[in-house]
Amino acid sequence: SINKAIGRAAICMWEILLDPTPGNNLFLPDTPHVNMVKKMKAALANICKPDIPVGDIRSITALHNRSFIIELETESLASWLRETSSKEALIEHFGNTVSFRTRTYPIIAEYLPIQLQIQDDAFLRSVEQDNNLPTNSIVSTCWIKPPQCRSAT
Repeated sequence: SINKAIGRAAICMWEILLDPTPGNNLFLPDTPHVNMVKKMKAALANICKPDIPVGDIRSITALHNRSFIIELETESLASWLRETSSKEALIEHFGNTVSFRTRTYPIIAEYLPIQLQIQDDAFLRSVEQDNNLPTNSIVSTCWIKPPQCRSAT
C-alpha cells in the first residue's frame, strides 16, 4: 500500500549504507551482532562533536555483499553523518576500510525521443536543474530498449 511505501521511504532517511573498501572487511563474517553494535556505537562516540544531533544506533543489518545498513534513531543524526566532515571522520575512524554508499533510485521516463543524448552530462545536469534535484544526483541513465534494437516504424 502507499502508506507502507511512505513508511519505508521515511526509514531510509534514517539509514546510512557502509561498504567495505576492496580487500577489507569492517566485520568478520562470524562477528556477533552485539559486537557490531558496540563497534559502531564506539565509532559514533569517537567522532562526536558538541553539535551532534541527539540519537543512537537503532539496528545494524549485514548484507550478503559485506555491506551494512546502519539504522539510526533520528533522521537528523543520519543527515549529520552524511555531511562531508562527519563522513570523513567515520571513515578515518575505521582506517579507511569503509566507504559511504549513496542510495540510488531507479526512475523510468517514458516517451523520450531517441535523438536525446541521455548519457551526456549536460543533459543530466539539465534534467536535475529542471526538476529541482541536487547537482550530480542522477548517477546514470540508459535506454530500456536500445535505439539500435527498435523497429523503424
